[in-house]
Amino acid sequence: MAYPYRWPSGPANCAAEAFSQFAHLVDSQIGADSVACVVAEPIQGEGGFIVPADGFLRRVADFCRDRGILLVADEVQTGIARTGAWFACEHEGLIPDLITTAKGLAGGLPLAAVTGRADDHGRRPPRWNRRHVQRQPGRLRRRPGGVRRNRDPSAAGPGTGHR
Repeated sequence: MAYPYRWPSGPANCAAEAFSQFAHLVDSQIGADSVACVVAEPIQGEGGFIVPADGFLRRVADFCRDRGILLVADEVQTGIARTGAWFACEHEGLIPDLITTAKGLAGGLPLAAVTGRADDHGRRPPRWNRRHVQRQPGRLRRRPGGVRRNRDPSAAGPGTGHR
């Protein structure tokens, strides 16, 4: 994470240098065609509240869009108006492909959600195809009814944010 207060060359260089390291790692060690998504917390919640340098997440979002990589904002700790905006990614003007939410979603009751943009529904990165999915016969099965729904959080969720 681009942490300006502890960046070796100082806060002014943090966003550019951290992004350069990120892009170098993806391009040279992983390969952008092997990356399905980048998951980022707009404000890191573990190990202290770490706010990335201004412009870092915007550069990561542009990088992902240019290479057809999905951007996922992990808003479990920061989403639902916990940072002064509905989502922490709004502080940088980001519109991620997916947002994960929980904790504040149902007023303290256990409820989580993954929300995507309507124009991306069903979209996969263009080069992501079946050859990337490793399957072993008999190992992947659908389990209908494997997760039971708790009705209380399901009812409380839509009321969060309304008075």
